[in-house]
Amino acid sequence: MQRRILLSIIGTVLVVAMVLGIPLSIAGWIVVEDSAREDMNSRLKAVSGELVRQEEPVGVVREGALDLTRFRRAVPANGVLTVTYPVPGGGEHTSSLTGDDATDGVGARPLTETVGLGNAGSLTLSVASDEVRRRQWITVATVFGAVLVSILVGTGIGVATARRLAVPMQRLAGRAEKLAGGDFRSSWEHYGITELDSVSQALEDASKEIRMRLAREREITGQVSHQLRSRLTAIGLRLDELSMHADSSVVAEAEAAQQQVERLTAELDELVSVIRTTDALAKEPVGVRVPIEALVADFAPLFARMGRTLRLQISGSPAAWIAPSRLRESLTVLIDNALKHGGGDVTVDVSDLHDSSMMRISVSDQGPGIPDEIASMIFAPGFSGGASSGLGLTLARTLVESDGGRLEVTSRRPPTFTIVVPTGPGPETPRRASSEPR
Repeated sequence: MQRRILLSIIGTVLVVAMVLGIPLSIAGWIVVEDSAREDMNSRLKAVSGELVRQEEPVGVVREGALDLTRFRRAVPANGVLTVTYPVPGGGEHTSSLTGDDATDGVGARPLTETVGLGNAGSLTLSVASDEVRRRQWITVATVFGAVLVSILVGTGIGVATARRLAVPMQRLAGRAEKLAGGDFRSSWEHYGITELDSVSQALEDASKEIRMRLAREREITGQVSHQLRSRLTAIGLRLDELSMHADSSVVAEAEAAQQQVERLTAELDELVSVIRTTDALAKEPVGVRVPIEALVADFAPLFARMGRTLRLQISGSPAAWIAPSRLRESLTVLIDNALKHGGGDVTVDVSDLHDSSMMRISVSDQGPGIPDEIASMIFAPGFSGGASSGLGLTLARTLVESDGGRLEVTSRRPPTFTIVVPTGPGPETPRRASSEPR
């Protein structure tokens, strides 16, 4: 923005400078020469008056009787005066008077002015053009110097104006980006520019309204979740009583229902977790090694009971610009899916993307893979290839994207889910890849 404003101002100054500078230079060149010729004409007029005074009553000057010394003051130092006058007997005589600096002539292309005196002859004054050309070039240089100064002044004004406009706009855009990322608490600046202040005030009002609505929604969500947990707890207690029934079929149904209640309770917790963590923005890069190692350690016994292995491949102490709670929740969903729906050993691989400020966390297993017919729907809300509610992957993707990352299936066979998260502040949100993985 600042660069565009600066270029537009400089471009305008250059156009104005060229439009004015070139004509002024040409006009100055012509004016200097015209001034020189006017001076020559005035000198010739003075000479003509003196020549008339030296004529005899018959209107001619006797040959050899012309006093050229009387013309000395009218001849410039770098000029040559040529006087042609009639003499008795009908002929003409020519006399020349050379200026002090014109002993070697007036050059190949002198400035020449001639005044005709009718029957009294003519006067010709030639002046070396070097001095006139020097004054002409000085005039042109002065004009272009003034143009250059105006360009420099315009550039300075352009820089100040561009900074005056661009910096507040950049700061406002940065604050708006924070608002888009869920930061509704930071203050909004006013910049002394009416239009920007109006936009800032409108965004501030919008952020306050959004913050109030989110607070109300979280309050309602908390109340609803509390009521649902109470009801689910009551249902669970009744099912526990039924699990002690003498009829084995009743016990089986009670246990199946109890599993559904537990699953519903877990998914309710996930929903509440998403709502409560939406405003917990990542403020700085956090190390991911410790939380991922702890999560793998929690799941490892579950895999061991099934004769499977959960491995972690990570080097160094990588850090990501992501809220730890969201990373933990999303990875929990992926590892749990690999436990329930995958097969063979599971590998969690953490690595940096080359030539990018992003980190990749992949979860892969050795199962049969994702069927082609459901590959494009696995992130759709409510879709499930098994007996679950189908909200796990949807919630996981939402959690990752809230910190500027993405969650995709990067391979169908073997099944591989990949989380890509930024390693620095203000990342540009990665675009989703095609919904059709390999």
